[in-house]
Amino acid sequence: MAQDAWIQDLNTILNDQGSRALVEEYLSTDLLERKDWDGVLANSNLGAQRGIPMHKGQYVKWTKKGHLRRPQNLNIGNSEEATDPAGGAKFDTDILQYPIEAFQDFIEISTMARHTSWIDLKSWAREDLMLSLKRRMHELSQNAFVAGRFQPFLYAADGTKDIAADSVVEATAVSLWGVSFNFQDAPKYYAGGVETFNDLDTAQTKATWADMARCHTKLANAKARKIVLSGRAGYAAVMSEAMHDDLLEDAKYRDHAIRNDKIGDSLVMNHVSYYRGWHIIIDDQPFTEESGAELARADYGPIHSAFLFGKDSWGYVPLQGQSSLRPKLKIQDVSKTGVSMTIGYTVPWQSCVIERPWAIHYRGYVSEHLPNAADETTKSAALDGFSVSTAA
Repeated sequence: MAQDAWIQDLNTILNDQGSRALVEEYLSTDLLERKDWDGVLANSNLGAQRGIPMHKGQYVKWTKKGHLRRPQNLNIGNSEEATDPAGGAKFDTDILQYPIEAFQDFIEISTMARHTSWIDLKSWAREDLMLSLKRRMHELSQNAFVAGRFQPFLYAADGTKDIAADSVVEATAVSLWGVSFNFQDAPKYYAGGVETFNDLDTAQTKATWADMARCHTKLANAKARKIVLSGRAGYAAVMSEAMHDDLLEDAKYRDHAIRNDKIGDSLVMNHVSYYRGWHIIIDDQPFTEESGAELARADYGPIHSAFLFGKDSWGYVPLQGQSSLRPKLKIQDVSKTGVSMTIGYTVPWQSCVIERPWAIHYRGYVSEHLPNAADETTKSAALDGFSVSTAA
């Protein structure tokens, strides 16, 4: 059927079951054909991808590989053992299992459908909704680094939070469907070399290259594998613009960044430089917190998190996998009259730390954290519909 034959006034869609099904099929296909799902963490080429096994949508598996090690003690009384450089070493594997989790919602579109054109609705479903989903997947990837997994939360019928989200860490081991899952977070380090979150100080604990060098050595000592971008091997440092600005206070790095402003890899979003073994990648939606409120996300908190890691240190379920649980959009009638319509979506997802020694969660204060038009005193914005929250 020609596209023009069914892209028409949405009043037809509101009352025609066949048209609804056709639009649903079109949007679902359109979703899967999109090429711009790449984010800084979610769906980028920085993590290890695992598709959901067909007809086994409860959990996904990663294989963690062991390493050959030289023997600590040789039996010099046995010539064969004494000359075997791999004697006593094991090359084993460990299967990591993580549950598949789906985030979903239904969005009322009837009013919009009656007051706008199909083209506008299609643009909303393709652009705004997709961007929102992509950003949520990015947050879930951050959660894997920060906490391993946050406890699932619920919303009340009026849309308010019933249980605070992104603030309570899930127990390390949980059982679902009779299967036990173990969640790992990344080791935590703090700016200025302080030991705990509460030791962070506004003036003294901002990101420095001394800290970055220390973290690089930690990953190298753990034998973390390098990531190759722009033809150079190094570790990834995903951080906010604000944290990167603090690193630019180092004169040597600032001069390097100016001289090499085109070194970024166009295949990775916001890859801005390569310096001292680090691929610097800007995250425009960082994990931010307020002082005294560890793990409680703040919209514009002064404490920012950076994620430093090597190849295959963490993994995720890609949006487009060989699975029956593909991302799904659905147009549905939610009334008896056929005039109240919703667009719904279901997206299966999981992100997890695989090799814990190969990943680092690095936190510190930043010099600038409030957005444009925000008032410093009240932390409220001058723009309509724009607010700066200090709560989780």
